[in-house]
Amino acid sequence: MSPEIILGKGHDKAADWWSVGILLFEMLIGQPPFHGGNRDKVQKKIVKDKMKLPVFLSSEAHALLKGLLQKDPNKRLVNRVTGSDEIKNHKLEETGCT
Repeated sequence: MSPEIILGKGHDKAADWWSVGILLFEMLIGQPPFHGGNRDKVQKKIVKDKMKLPVFLSSEAHALLKGLLQKDPNKRLVNRVTGSDEIKNHKLEETGCT
């Protein structure tokens, strides 16, 4: 769940893009970015902890994940004016995701 859902602040399609970021993280790394213990602990980590990205990922993958997993939905990558075009045009050649 995105931070705004956990905090009960309401949500829009930005929460869906958060989920895409979580899925992409899990596909690239093999585990979720926030894990451990029970549901409450995971939710606290989602809201408060900084996401840690492995050094083996390309700078393009880092930029995409950081953009999708912004805790503030207004700063999330595809919540800007260009919308999903930012994802479509994001350079991922070096990650093997194209």
